[in-house]
Amino acid sequence: MADRPEDPEPPRQLPKVVLGLAVVRCSWNAFSVCTWLTCDLQVAVVGPLFLLRRLHARSTRLELEVPPPPVRRGVGRVSVTSAPVQTSPSSSGGGSFGFAGEDDEDWGVRPPPQQGGEEGSQLDNALFAFKAIGIATGIVCASGAGLFFGAKTLLGVRDTEEFAHKMRSMLPRAMPTLNERMDTSLKTDASTPVQDTTDTEWTWAGAQSRLAEAYDEGGASRWTEQLAREAEAEARLELAKRERRAQQLSKQTRIEGSPP
Repeated sequence: MADRPEDPEPPRQLPKVVLGLAVVRCSWNAFSVCTWLTCDLQVAVVGPLFLLRRLHARSTRLELEVPPPPVRRGVGRVSVTSAPVQTSPSSSGGGSFGFAGEDDEDWGVRPPPQQGGEEGSQLDNALFAFKAIGIATGIVCASGAGLFFGAKTLLGVRDTEEFAHKMRSMLPRAMPTLNERMDTSLKTDASTPVQDTTDTEWTWAGAQSRLAEAYDEGGASRWTEQLAREAEAEARLELAKRERRAQQLSKQTRIEGSPP
C-alpha cells in the first residue's frame, strides 16, 4: 500500500491576537483626528442622563404641588394629637372638650390625589421614558454610522478586505517594534522542528508529556506554542477519522447498491 503523500505545510500567517492589536492601534491613530466623534459619544452618554433627571424632577414637583388637607375647625374639637382636656367634677353645665367625633374618622388624613391628574402624570412619565430611550438610540446609531463612514473615508477603503490590506501595510510604519518582534517570532518558529503527530496515533498522554517538555525547555511561551500545535494535531486527527468513516460508509453503500 503506497504511503499517502504528506499534506504541504500551510503558509504561516500572522497571529490573530497580534493582528487584532495592530488593527486597534492603527484604528485609534486614525480616529484620533476626528475629535468631534468623541463629542458625539459624550452626548450619547450625558443626554439620556439629563432627560432622566428632568423626569425625576418633574415627578417630584407634581407630588409637591398636591395641596395639603384643609384645617377643620369646630366647637368642642381639638387636634387628634393633643391630649384630652380633663374637667373638674364640680363644674356644672357647660360643654366639655374632648376628641373628635365618630363622623370625623378621616380628619387629618391627606386626601388622595384626583384620578385624572394621576393618569396624566403616569402618561407623562411614560412619554418621557420613551423619549429618552429614542434619543439615546438615535445618538448611538448616528455615532456608529459616523465612526464607520469617517474611518472609511479617512482610510480610503471600500470593504473589509481593503481595510485588512491597509492595516497590514500600516503596521510596519505605525508599530515598527511590534513588527520586528513578529518577524523574529516567525523566524524562530520556522527554525524550530515541528513534531509531526499525525504519523502516529495522537493521545492525551503523549500530548501531556510533550507539553511538560516544552514548559521545561522554554517556559510559558514555549508551552503555549506547543499547546497550539497539539490542538492542531488533534483537529487533523479528528478530521482524518471523519474522512475515513465517510469513505467506509460510501464504500459500503456502493457494495450494498451493486446488483448481485
